[in-house]
Amino acid sequence: MLQYLAQGGVQALEDAWCLREKLIECDTYEEAFKKYEKIRAPRAGMVQRSARKWGEIIHAEDEVLKMVRDAVFERHKPTDYHVVDFLYGIFKKEKEVSGIQ
Repeated sequence: MLQYLAQGGVQALEDAWCLREKLIECDTYEEAFKKYEKIRAPRAGMVQRSARKWGEIIHAEDEVLKMVRDAVFERHKPTDYHVVDFLYGIFKKEKEVSGIQ
């Protein structure tokens, strides 16, 4: 996991939580791991891809991209988190998908 979204530890905690729930829910380890993977692989991949994009933006070398990045960051309000909302609404979404209470 790349560091740009500070998600390495968070992803590990989400993995542990999800796996625990699937182990409780399922009759076999195989079934639990398949369900766990079905839920976690897309999310972990999305977080990794997003972190990679943030790294490319932060470390841009192209002068035009740097100007665009700087202009966007300059206009960004410190209380606006919409670009990372996908990181923090996961438990509600996973509960809806998996039926976990």
